[in-house]
Amino acid sequence: MPKIPEGGPRRRGTFLRTYAEHLWPGLRGVAWTHDWNGQLAITTDHMPHIQEPAPGLTALLGCNGRGVALMTVLGQRLAARIASGEVGELVLSSTPVRPIPFHRFWKLGMTLRVAYGRVMDRQ
Repeated sequence: MPKIPEGGPRRRGTFLRTYAEHLWPGLRGVAWTHDWNGQLAITTDHMPHIQEPAPGLTALLGCNGRGVALMTVLGQRLAARIASGEVGELVLSSTPVRPIPFHRFWKLGMTLRVAYGRVMDRQ
């Protein structure tokens, strides 16, 4: 398995293409027009949330890796609500903003989980 490079998104994009070709040799020679890199908005229940932390402020978050279709539709509904000026119900009910327990340790947790996965992959 190739080693994950340090550095910016371009280097990681190159790594991911190389790794994908390693896993699926049939991809060799396929042109990649785009790549994406970033953090996912994951919620503790793995469901998207609509939150209203203050009057007139609405947030739509938590695509949990399924953001392209789901968040497009929910975003359209939220935009229609804003454009109409009406405060009617959206597809999802609003949920309160709650801190995620131990969130400050997410990076350590992810590092340990990735290391564990690599060890298990070598067996």
